[in-house]
Formats: sequence, C-alpha cells, structure tokens
Amino acid sequence: MTSELHLPNKPKQDRSLKRFNNALLTANSILISQGIRAVTIQEVSKKSGERRSSLYKFFPSNLAILSALGELHAERIISIFKKNSSAPIYETGADYFYLLIDLLSIYLNQNKSASILIFKLRESALYDPSLQHSDNIITLNINSLIGNKLEVNEQENITVIYQIILSVLSGGFRNEGLISPRVIVKAKKAASSYMAVC
Repeated sequence: MTSELHLPNKPKQDRSLKRFNNALLTANSILISQGIRAVTIQEVSKKSGERRSSLYKFFPSNLAILSALGELHAERIISIFKKNSSAPIYETGADYFYLLIDLLSIYLNQNKSASILIFKLRESALYDPSLQHSDNIITLNINSLIGNKLEVNEQENITVIYQIILSVLSGGFRNEGLISPRVIVKAKKAASSYMAVC
C-alpha cells in the first residue's frame, strides 16, 4: 500500500464536510468502545448511516480513517498549545517543552481516542510509518510557533525532543493506563537531559 491510501481526502463543500465529520465522530466512538481493529469503513458506514461508496471517497483505506482522527487530535493539541504558549512567562526552550508536556498529558488523559491513536496504534500490527502524519503536524507547528524563540540547537532537535517526550509518556501510559504526575516529571527530566547535551 502506498502512503496516499493512508491519507484522508477532506472535502471542501459543506454537505460533504458534514458527512466526513459524521464519519469521523462515528469512527472516534468505535475506536473508544471497540478498539483499533474495529475502525473499518464497513463498520463506520453501518453505524453512521453513510454509504460505503461515499466513505471510500473520503477515506481510501481503513488506515485513512485513523489518519484523519490523528490529524483532528493534532490540530486540537496545536490549537491548545498556541493559546497557552503566547504568554510572556515562557522564556526558554525548556519552558515551552514543559508546557507542551503538561498540555499533551492533560489532553491525552481526557481524550481516550487520542491516547489509543498515539500510544496503542504504534504497538499494533496495523501501524504503518506513514501514519506519523499527525506527529509531523504537531512537530511542524511547534517549530513554527516557537522555533524562533529557541536556541539553534533546540530548533534543530524539535523532532527528537518531541519523540523523547512521546516515548516517556507512552511508557507511563502503558504501565499505568494514564499519564500520571510522576510520568510528567520523568518526561520533563528526559527532555531537559537531551537539551543539555545537544
């Protein structure tokens, strides 16, 4: 399968956009209640009332549905980060990454489907590297939002620092079923350690 099959075709017309969003809401509830493997075009069609032929126009594959959900969560995370990172109290790269860790932890603890997509999908046999699209959205937006406020070595390592943060949060989620304050502290220490040596 090519990576294009994993990317959704988001419509521009209002009527089609409503059907697209309805399918995503349905896919989100299926993901939460039944798990990753249950998120199929057939199941989304059955539960949403949308025709399968219409859904294939939006989602060329089952993985495209998961990719669209990942994009949705990535956009929400970036919106939250954008609102909160504009405060003048953030001065250093560490400040911004600590804020990202705090906001990401809150969001993932409150949004089960985002946690499943970010943590459990990576461990699933369904995982395909092209699904890192939502990670790339977050990384690129962090770069554009705070890149000019970071030191050069921090700018160059945004992707690595973000992956370190996700790795620590993922381990905590796997072990505890949520991102606890202990895991948040551990993620901040890991990000700080990496920033200190790069």
